[in-house]
Amino acid sequence: MSVATHIGIRNSEKLRQDVEVFINNIRSGSSEDQIPLLVEVMERFLDEALDGLFLGACHAMQLEGLSRKVVDVTVSTTKATCHMLSARVLRKMKNTDVRELADYMDVLRKHRVDVNGHPVTFTGIPVSAELMADIDAVNALVRNGPAQPHVHELVRVIRGLMDAVVEHLYVNTLHTLSFGSFANKMVDMAYHTVHKAAHALVDRVIPRLSDEQIRAALDFCNSLHIPPENQPVAAV
Repeated sequence: MSVATHIGIRNSEKLRQDVEVFINNIRSGSSEDQIPLLVEVMERFLDEALDGLFLGACHAMQLEGLSRKVVDVTVSTTKATCHMLSARVLRKMKNTDVRELADYMDVLRKHRVDVNGHPVTFTGIPVSAELMADIDAVNALVRNGPAQPHVHELVRVIRGLMDAVVEHLYVNTLHTLSFGSFANKMVDMAYHTVHKAAHALVDRVIPRLSDEQIRAALDFCNSLHIPPENQPVAAV
């Protein structure tokens, strides 16, 4: 049974520093407008998360042709949708409106150090014990025989991981903010667009994978586990 309880998206050094500055400035009550920095942080994180999760998986599975084009279009559409949302909603906020958001961002941050002793942060996504058990079960199935017969179990696991990401990075994040009725509708529409696109992507791409690609997909999922605090991570 795996002991990992979080998957994580490693932050770039630029994002790590900007998140640190934003959280510290909000908590210290800085009079300087922090919303432009917040918009940049949210958009940079979105881009890094999508590239790390989707394009990282494509690279791991050596995805090509139509399947790769489907992933690229989904990533591009999702980025455009969420960038539009942040541009129209977050820019109207004030520092006092985003204090709870800053606290939640801090909860999601997982601090580590690399092999050179430099600080590293991951954005951590909690994974339920039930989902971890499902991941372990699928891992055991595809390692001990043909993988293709278990593609439906893999689809269910990847959907579960995506739903966890959306819940903690989108739904819970936006729940820290107060919107008007129009903004609420925009947020709801964006959620359904992203959620539907992510599930459609999994349903379309995963069943086309070979046994080797299915194992590579699971290896990639396993690589997202955040190392323990006492284990240095590789330097970039």
